[in-house]
Amino acid sequence: MVTIDARGLSCPIPVLKTKQAVKNGEKNLEIISDNNASMENILKYLRAAGYTFIVTEVEDDYIIRTEG
Repeated sequence: MVTIDARGLSCPIPVLKTKQAVKNGEKNLEIISDNNASMENILKYLRAAGYTFIVTEVEDDYIIRTEG
C-alpha cells in the first residue's frame, strides 16, 4: 500500500500526487488530506479512474483507502 500524505497541500497538488501513483500502477492507496475540497477532487479523480474506495474521518483528517 502506498501512502500519500496530502495534509497542508492545496489543489491541484493532492490530485497530481494521486494521479502519479495511479500512473505508476499502484492499486492500493491510502491518501490523507486535511482539506475538504482536495478530498472531493481526489474522489472525483479516483471514480473516473475506476477505483473503489472508503473514506474515513479521523479528527481533522480524511483518509481515503482504495480497494484494489
